[in-house]
Amino acid sequence: MSNKGKLQALLSTFFHDSVIVYIEDLIKLHKIQFILSKPRKTKLGDYRAIPNKNLFIITVNNDLNPIQFLVTVLHEIAHHITWIKYKRFVKPHGKEWKQEYQRVFIPILTSEHIDEPLKIMLASHLKNPKASSFSDVHLNKFLNSNFNESITRVADTPMDTPFVLGKRTFVKDKKLRTRFLCTDLGNNKKYLIHGHTELP
Repeated sequence: MSNKGKLQALLSTFFHDSVIVYIEDLIKLHKIQFILSKPRKTKLGDYRAIPNKNLFIITVNNDLNPIQFLVTVLHEIAHHITWIKYKRFVKPHGKEWKQEYQRVFIPILTSEHIDEPLKIMLASHLKNPKASSFSDVHLNKFLNSNFNESITRVADTPMDTPFVLGKRTFVKDKKLRTRFLCTDLGNNKKYLIHGHTELP
C-alpha cells in the first residue's frame, strides 16, 4: 500500500475526507518526504531537514489513533515551516513554532466536519502547544476516553518497581513534573523518561 493509501486508512475511520485531503495538500505544497514509521516508544514523529540535498523528511508512527496522528503530523509540518522561515535561529518549540502550529491547525478547527467536543479540546490544546503531546494532560485524557487503549505507561508503574523499556530494565526514583528520574538497572545510570511513555 502506498503512503497515500496508508494515510487514508489511518484517518478515514474517524475524519472526513476533507481533513485527509488537507494533510495531503500540505505535504505536497511543502515538498516533504512523508514516511510512516514502525512504532517507536520514545516519540510519535520527527522532522529532519537536509538542506544541501533539498530533502525534508517527516516520519510518523504507523500505530497512532487518528487524533494522535493528526496532532503529530501537523506538529512536524509546523517544524518544517518554521525551519524554512528561520533555519536554526529560533528554539525548536519556541514562539515561532507555536505560531506556525496554530496556523496549520486553523482549517481543522473551522471545518464543519469536525465534531464540537473535538474542536473544543483541540482549541484548548493550541492555546499553549507543548513540545510533546505526551505533556498535554487534557489531550491525553480525551484520547483515553475516546479510544479503547489497554496500555500501560511509565506513570502507571509503582515507584521502586522495575519495568522494561526496549531491552533495558529501569526503576523509577523520583517524579519531576511530567517525567520520572529513572535508574537503568543494567548500567546504574540515571535517565529522564516521560510518564506517558508506553510499556510493552
